[in-house]
Amino acid sequence: MKKLYRPLFYLIATLPSGIALFVFGYLGSFTRFIADDYCSAYYAKELGLFSSILFSYRTINGRYSVYGIDWIVLNLIDAYHIGWVPPLALVIWTIAAFLAIYSLLSTQKKPRDIVWHALLVAVIALFLILLLGPNINQSLYWWNGMRAYAFPLIVLTFWISILLWMRKKMTSKQRMVAGAFLSFLLFFLSGGLSETYLVMQLSLLLFLAFLKVLHERKVSIDRDMLLILAGILGTFLSLSIVLHSHANVIRRSVMPATPDLRTLTTISVDSYLIFLKNILFQREKVLALLGSFFMMIWLGKRYSPKMGIWFVPLLFFGAFLLLLGSFLPGVYGYVQFPPTRTLIIGVFMFVVFLLCASFLLGNWLSEHNKFPYRGRIIAILAILFLLTSSAITTHTLYNSRHIYIDFAEKWDRVDAEILEAKAAGAPSITTEAMNNWARLDRPNENPKWWPTRCYSLYYDFLVMGPPYGN
Repeated sequence: MKKLYRPLFYLIATLPSGIALFVFGYLGSFTRFIADDYCSAYYAKELGLFSSILFSYRTINGRYSVYGIDWIVLNLIDAYHIGWVPPLALVIWTIAAFLAIYSLLSTQKKPRDIVWHALLVAVIALFLILLLGPNINQSLYWWNGMRAYAFPLIVLTFWISILLWMRKKMTSKQRMVAGAFLSFLLFFLSGGLSETYLVMQLSLLLFLAFLKVLHERKVSIDRDMLLILAGILGTFLSLSIVLHSHANVIRRSVMPATPDLRTLTTISVDSYLIFLKNILFQREKVLALLGSFFMMIWLGKRYSPKMGIWFVPLLFFGAFLLLLGSFLPGVYGYVQFPPTRTLIIGVFMFVVFLLCASFLLGNWLSEHNKFPYRGRIIAILAILFLLTSSAITTHTLYNSRHIYIDFAEKWDRVDAEILEAKAAGAPSITTEAMNNWARLDRPNENPKWWPTRCYSLYYDFLVMGPPYGN
């Protein structure tokens, strides 16, 4: 009976969040090209890998890696199949998270349920990240937003699993050098994906180095510290390249004046408090946070503690600190509440450290024999909270599907009209208003307006739209 009970328990615990993730992916399957996507596809196909990177580095921004991703993905997947990207990204992210969590759990001990534990945490963590992310439409479903904000997090998750695997192989000086070089290279490449992520990557690595020194109460260059330091060096090199892009000068000329430190801090803290308030006033988010907190405590009770109890408040503090840090780059550039699509990066850091802190709290409770009945009450509460949150989220997402379906149908119709007009030799076409769920700019009657230009470059044909307000 126990052999049947255990898988059934984990299935009940994992399935609700998994269904919500499936619906997130389902909505993403209706993704179509929007706004900047047309320019990105044009440059990737017409300029090639190195020329598109160099052109974008000089004229758009310093994200040298992201245009390489454009060249790879947009040459493999065209506008008619871009809807595969969000659901496929979620599948890959889940696999990467499972591998990373499995590697972390296996450093403590290997209970027979470790596979179930890793899968459960991966699914819950991703559900929580997407639920708390304030603008999934732009950070996951819109290609240009996805490859700058969600994609770096998928990459970071893979980096963690790769480096944990590499760490086990670093048994000689030669392998330690190889591991350090790999860490340097990986973090250098991911640093070029977006400015917001680059800042958070540096903050994360510095915080990990700080935690390691506190844990060991001394500074020592062992294999773990070597990997962290190499990653920091790669990140600093990436930061230097991004900051020295001539495109930054162009962008700064049309952006608000750089705020002073007091203004930057004030706007960031105010924006941060508004963001936290919005979470606290949405029941599905509060329930998901509580459910994740209790579930990680329950899991932590099944593993031997590796760190002292004082790491728990430190990790909780790190969760809120790194989330606050994600507001700084956006406020620095816009001198107002940052673009909400960028906040998924801070949410990722927040969720990771929150779950780690909860897990360590469970470690401590296990060591001190706290809570009767071996934590069954905690597990039941966790499942109930997560089940309710997932049900509310799934219902809300599924009821919004017509927004995505309607735009996909409109996009297909307008695309056919553009190709037909071009084939007929018409000088131009004025389409219906391409308003979209991402609330991004669309073509209008001005041929020099940037979305109009992007559409026209992609189709090699003048594509205009009605004036705004029509």
